[in-house]
Amino acid sequence: TPGNHVLRFIITTINGCVDTVSKNIIVDSVETDFALAPAKFCDTGTVSFNNLTTSFSPITNYLWNFGDGATYTNIDTAHKYWAPGLYTVKLFVTNTNGCKDTTIYADTVKVYNLPSATINGKAIVCLTPFSRLQYTSTVNSIDPITQYTWKIRTATIALVPDLDYDYRNPGNSLLSFIVKTTNGCVDTATKNIIIDSIQTNFSINKNKFCD
Repeated sequence: TPGNHVLRFIITTINGCVDTVSKNIIVDSVETDFALAPAKFCDTGTVSFNNLTTSFSPITNYLWNFGDGATYTNIDTAHKYWAPGLYTVKLFVTNTNGCKDTTIYADTVKVYNLPSATINGKAIVCLTPFSRLQYTSTVNSIDPITQYTWKIRTATIALVPDLDYDYRNPGNSLLSFIVKTTNGCVDTATKNIIIDSIQTNFSINKNKFCD
């Protein structure tokens, strides 16, 4: 039970003689804990830390270690992570009576790699009876890709790495290519394209004559 207490030690001899000695003692307690959000994100991001430490006597020192070489000395904080990785966060606490406690959450902040995608192909497409939208993609990703999505304007037209699609609507359009990794990280590549159309025809007047 934390608090100020008097500890007494009493001795009695076989003849009934008694002596008592007492000592004032302080029973102190400190228990560290913290919450954080978000714990998972892609590329870079800021994590908010909420200190949940409890202590009988006042706290004199807080020390956060964020696992990326950065530290902080206050109750609550937010910290930005700049590179992908798994980060172990530690909180060290000392109170006025010198009681200490530490909370360590191993690999609790997970920063995943962001993929990179580009679209390869013509900016101008001329419609003919046999023409199709044909584009290839270049994807760089450390983590496996689980989803490919091609869109023209806002409509989804394919779910494959490379596009081969029959599209018949002339005009200026935005072609989008979206990739998603196993960790849910997403990158979107876009390309402005012109789908043009020309159709030849002619008429003749007086197609038969002499000399």
